[in-house]
Amino acid sequence: MNNADDAIKEIGKDLRYYIPVRIIPAGLHLIGIMLFTRMLNPSEFGMYVLVFAAISLLSPLMSGWLTQSNLRYYERNRIRGLLQHFMTTSVFAFLFSTALALFFWHAIGVLLDQIFDPRLSYLFRLGALTLASRCGLSYVLSILRASRDSRRYLVYVLVDAAGTLVVAYILIALFGHGADAILLAAGVIGCAISCVELFRYGKQYVKEPKRFSTRKLREFLKYGVPLSAASVGSTTLIMADRFMIGYIVGAQAVGVYAAGYRVAQMSIILLAELVMLAAYPIVIQLFEKSVESDTRVLLENLIGMYVVILVPFVFIVAILSKDIADLMLGPAFRDAFFIFPWIAAGAFCSGLTMYVSKPFELRERTHFLLYLIAAASGLNIVMNLLLIPRYGIIGAAIASVLAYAIYLISSWFLSTRIFTWKWPWQTVAKALLSAMAMALAVYYANKWSTSGVHILMAKLALAVSVYSVFLLLLRERYFIKIVQDMRRML
Repeated sequence: MNNADDAIKEIGKDLRYYIPVRIIPAGLHLIGIMLFTRMLNPSEFGMYVLVFAAISLLSPLMSGWLTQSNLRYYERNRIRGLLQHFMTTSVFAFLFSTALALFFWHAIGVLLDQIFDPRLSYLFRLGALTLASRCGLSYVLSILRASRDSRRYLVYVLVDAAGTLVVAYILIALFGHGADAILLAAGVIGCAISCVELFRYGKQYVKEPKRFSTRKLREFLKYGVPLSAASVGSTTLIMADRFMIGYIVGAQAVGVYAAGYRVAQMSIILLAELVMLAAYPIVIQLFEKSVESDTRVLLENLIGMYVVILVPFVFIVAILSKDIADLMLGPAFRDAFFIFPWIAAGAFCSGLTMYVSKPFELRERTHFLLYLIAAASGLNIVMNLLLIPRYGIIGAAIASVLAYAIYLISSWFLSTRIFTWKWPWQTVAKALLSAMAMALAVYYANKWSTSGVHILMAKLALAVSVYSVFLLLLRERYFIKIVQDMRRML
């Protein structure tokens, strides 16, 4: 792998495994939303969302620094022949951080036990198992990503998604459980996967505890803690509105908002994370080989492709929001379609920031990310406090997109100061023009058509066709490159 073109080819190869890694679990998650929003009432679903939001905040805080360090330093230690020292330090650090996370979870539960509704208290206590499983799974998957073991990664992600869905459905449908079924299923499946993989690491790498390196641990902490804090801030951007909606409006509104949020942002975040899953280890490999100019070209290509692929999804989710909500959500949750356009726009900004902010990680200046995400999260909280009392869940959605937009703009401004790269303005203009033509075609199709799954599929086909034709007419280079790369893959 000597240049950006070779790197793109390597990303394409890995995508063959990462596509099912993301597409199949995403499909299973959507099936879960379709089922659970029909089997659970909004209040019960909302309490599950609140517990899982707390898990999503604590998990990256306690173990995110380590998963980020795994991704950044695995390749460097492999090249230098220090993998046993690296893995020994990493595994022991994981075990300690997970134990600490469970201690904090229990302490928080004791403090809040008198405040919570009894049902919410029970779900929170059960969440300890889910917390352990999420910490373990994220750790294991980070090692597999760093080592580019995409096949094993695929197996574990599919087992986790399918196993959680099947076990939760059985517990709800056959045994009368509620939201606790989802937490229990996720906890059991995730812990089983983590134990299997940790046992493998123990046999292969962690043979002598004396290989534990305090120097490497300090390196992990220096690099990973700012990223971990930034990850918590990013999760706060996503999850803080759930807590404020729950406090100001109630658990029922949380359930409606979270279900709508998940459906509206899934396709956009799915594609953003899909490419980054395959691309990030290769970006690191290219940069570690001191090929900075090719790393810059690769980053510009990834951002250009992101814009071309994701811009139409924002327009599609916005203009077909009612059709999508009717298909994906239970009757009690369908009013969430009002927030779809806002959530889609916010998801686009969030996903693009993953790429724009990579120079901070390459230069190991991750403290910048901490400052940026802290500012965006603080702004998001303030706007939620101002908008939710007046506008309800729509106010939360507006606050979210504004915070993500500010995070994106500030990340772009600072990242170009430490790593020279060019923003693809022509690509942005062509993508927006093509997407507007696509939206106009779908708008008129909406006026002359009824609802239904087959009608929705026809509208999506029309949207893709119009968008693609316009990009070809405009000779958009990243779109042409994507088509050529896809033909090679097939």
